[in-house]
Amino acid sequence: MESGTLHWEAILSLAALLAATIGFVLHHRKPLEGRSAGLFQLDNLGLWASYASGWSIIHGSAWGDLLALCGAGWFGCALVGGLLVASSKRS
Repeated sequence: MESGTLHWEAILSLAALLAATIGFVLHHRKPLEGRSAGLFQLDNLGLWASYASGWSIIHGSAWGDLLALCGAGWFGCALVGGLLVASSKRS
């Protein structure tokens, strides 16, 4: 088994993205006249898109693996977070 380099900055940035998404879920659990789910999705999309855009600008090009990771992260957080925000309105 080969041992590769562990990039702590990548792990910490992923943890920060997930922490921000959890913060969005907690913030949007409060009812805002039926707009909470849409505002959560907008915040979530903005978070993942700005991370991918900022990384691409800093490095001078878009990296396909990062875009795939951000797309999957956005979709997963949109699905799970959207369900959590929607379920909090019913209870």
